[in-house]
Amino acid sequence: LPDLAGKVTSEGLAFCEVGARVLPAGSLAGWLAGIGARQGISALRHTIRAVATMTGSLCEDLPVAVRERGVECLIVDQMEPAGGAVAEHLGIPFVTVCNALPINRSRAVPPPFSDWAYSNSRWASMRNAFGYGLSAWATSPIQRTVADYRKRWRLPALKSPDDSFSPLAQICQMPAALDYPREDLPQTFSYVGPLRRPDAPIAFPWERLDGRPLI
Repeated sequence: LPDLAGKVTSEGLAFCEVGARVLPAGSLAGWLAGIGARQGISALRHTIRAVATMTGSLCEDLPVAVRERGVECLIVDQMEPAGGAVAEHLGIPFVTVCNALPINRSRAVPPPFSDWAYSNSRWASMRNAFGYGLSAWATSPIQRTVADYRKRWRLPALKSPDDSFSPLAQICQMPAALDYPREDLPQTFSYVGPLRRPDAPIAFPWERLDGRPLI
């Protein structure tokens, strides 16, 4: 997005503008404020509509940008299914990065948006399946947008949102010790911890360690 040019270049990276038709220069702060001003179902619907629009914009703009700059591989946010679709369309490899909580689906793991406790019981598995189904219904505008472009590009339909993740590598910046027990992650999934070092050392109150367990 145009408003992120300074952030990207400050990291020593080249910047390529995409998505300006949806969020032209100077509009990102107002867009985020509009989301933050809403609550409950209204906020959810507004956010999903906005994300679906941005996903469509990426599907339109990204192939041209990738071709023009000779990009040979994409690093794709796990939350953005357009990235993998564009990579498949262009015939280039891509890697998936879990920038936040991993959203890989598992009947044993509560959906990341819930506050449900972990349990390996049968009822918890049914509860989790219901939660993932509810999530799929709520985010269906985003999935339909990607499905339309995949059909246009003659790519196979996605049977599950997880099918949009890279078959080569899925990289998670959350330590494995902070995740739920997962037994069905693909072999290409790796917990690597934080991907970016802080700009300056962060003070830690070592003197407060007194033997009590830490979270």
